[in-house]
Amino acid sequence: MVVAFTLAAVLQASACSFGNEPAVASSSDPTATPSPSATPSPSPTPMASQSEVVGPLETIPAGAQVTPEIFLTTVDTEEGVLRVVVMVPGIYENGGLCTVSVKGVSSTVHEEGPSEADVSSTACGQFVFSLSQLGSGKASITAGYKSENHAGTSETVEVEIP
Repeated sequence: MVVAFTLAAVLQASACSFGNEPAVASSSDPTATPSPSATPSPSPTPMASQSEVVGPLETIPAGAQVTPEIFLTTVDTEEGVLRVVVMVPGIYENGGLCTVSVKGVSSTVHEEGPSEADVSSTACGQFVFSLSQLGSGKASITAGYKSENHAGTSETVEVEIP
């Protein structure tokens, strides 16, 4: 009871309000009506969360080396193919050339294709290689990227070809 009375006294003394209720000066007369000059309090402005992007995305400067990433490799024995997905983080550009080389037991095969800017990087897309060209055993995969503004090579990823 004392807490409720104290809270009510503090609210009345400071003329506070909750939500969108207007702030009204109080009087000791419980039958008093609010003054017509009372205006609603402005709604608080929401603050941006720390994870929200509030400006343009930073990118690697032109001329700087980039490192393509082999994002996903899948050996599909049913279809007899190796699928490789490559992206280039830190840049957002169209028109670059992506390359993927797979060195298998039997041979080394290469594929290339254009890049395309996506939401958070430059996408090179999916490259498909025939398992019959690679032979059974360990295969090493390397990706490359080259554009007017950037160039680079990925780290090598190894996969086992059945």
